[in-house]
Amino acid sequence: MNSSEYEKALTEKLLYEFPPPAFRVIHNQIFIGKYSGGKRQIDVAVFRDGESDPFLVAEAKLHKDTIDINHVDAFITKIKDVNAKIGIMVVSSKYTKSQKKLAKKFDIELRIMTIEEALEAQWLSVARHIFPLDWAFHPQIAAGLYRLQKNESPSNVLEAIENIPFDEWMSLVQYAINKHPLEVGNFLWFVTQDHPDDGWRFNAIQELITSGLIKLFDVNQILQHQNDPEILYMLQEYGYS
Repeated sequence: MNSSEYEKALTEKLLYEFPPPAFRVIHNQIFIGKYSGGKRQIDVAVFRDGESDPFLVAEAKLHKDTIDINHVDAFITKIKDVNAKIGIMVVSSKYTKSQKKLAKKFDIELRIMTIEEALEAQWLSVARHIFPLDWAFHPQIAAGLYRLQKNESPSNVLEAIENIPFDEWMSLVQYAINKHPLEVGNFLWFVTQDHPDDGWRFNAIQELITSGLIKLFDVNQILQHQNDPEILYMLQEYGYS
């Protein structure tokens, strides 16, 4: 991950926190300083709808080591010069005590976004694409997609999306099944075997059948362990008995 990708990941996170139409979130915005008259580059600027000045600006620093305190000092100057109300500095490592003290004095919020968290946040745009109606569970969808494409264990994928509603988890599966069929197949098979909820198992089996991925697994294992009549009836309808 490079610095630009890290900034874009922060943009995705702030777009989730400050969604349209009430807000506009812009990556890599250039301002003319109110006091300096010079150009000020802001990594992420958040505007209230209808306002020309940002109410929030954010700086992203992808560093292996602790950033220099001069970065915090320079950011404070930027905030004032672009007439923003709130400043957020986000780093991938950590802050020193002196940086925390300086930030607190000027009401700067300090956050840490690890590279792993940034890589996960990149999937928020996909979550918006596959389920635009409700943004509430986009972080969980993003986490699930990220773990799927990394081929993490099915239990890790399930941990990310365990609490999302039916429509969201089906949207995730139907999107990912075309991109990462084997990974999704393994996840769905895991759900058929180990998920305590009949509804999850039913839908997982149905997706395996309709996608054709069921042929990769031993259906007899499902038949031996399932006692839900709806699941058994569905399997029979598709020729498995």
